[in-house]
Amino acid sequence: MSLNLDTANKLLTVCSLGVAVLAAWKALPLDAELKTLQAETQRLDNEQKLAGARLREAEARLKEAESGRKLSFDLYQEVKTVLEKKERTPRDEEALRVLIESLAEDPFRYKLLSVLAVGSATESGKMAAAESSTFFREEAALATRTVAPVASTATPSAAAASLTNYDIDIFYCADKRSSSEPVARQIAALKQADESGRWRVRALPETVNQQPGYGVRSNEIRYNVPDETAQAKIILERLQASGIQAALRATAQQTSWYLSVFVCQ
Repeated sequence: MSLNLDTANKLLTVCSLGVAVLAAWKALPLDAELKTLQAETQRLDNEQKLAGARLREAEARLKEAESGRKLSFDLYQEVKTVLEKKERTPRDEEALRVLIESLAEDPFRYKLLSVLAVGSATESGKMAAAESSTFFREEAALATRTVAPVASTATPSAAAASLTNYDIDIFYCADKRSSSEPVARQIAALKQADESGRWRVRALPETVNQQPGYGVRSNEIRYNVPDETAQAKIILERLQASGIQAALRATAQQTSWYLSVFVCQ
């Protein structure tokens, strides 16, 4: 009887082992499928998080745009209010101009400044607003440049010893116009006959010069590194040969085929 019981126990153990092996074999496809489902769940979760981040970014941009529109409308109302005042003072117009320059964005900024220039009660106010409007309008146009001013297959770095295709803006500090503008025009005259880029003299209004990124108090040549280093040195050599001292200053603002010279003396 004990023998039969022992045999039965062994048979039961063998059967249990067989059942376990069979169950494990059956579970293999289920385990693979479970891992696939887990991976798919993780992928969907990541996509959901990414979509949520993009949605939050879009909402932030929308709020920023709405805030910008509200600010533009408020500035417009302020311009309208000041220009409609019968007893407005030059100080009122000056404060409004500085406010527009500091807070508004182009193209609304230079358009508002243009309106202020037309409606100003004084010649000095008209000139200041017109100068600022022109400055920001030209800067906005510069920001949209995507190609070289003259068709060329060369890159700025390839034309290492040439200013042929370069546009050059020569700014003079408006608060030192009497001494700076003649020097700026002298620099513009250094353009050589084979240089087809546009060289022009521009005013740098003092209120603009006080803003971050400017702060010009001496003569400077601003350029991008490393591509425009050679071109900046060419201009510096011409200035020095003409008795004009200036410093080289690298700038992070990327403007292909473009250099700027600042005269503030």
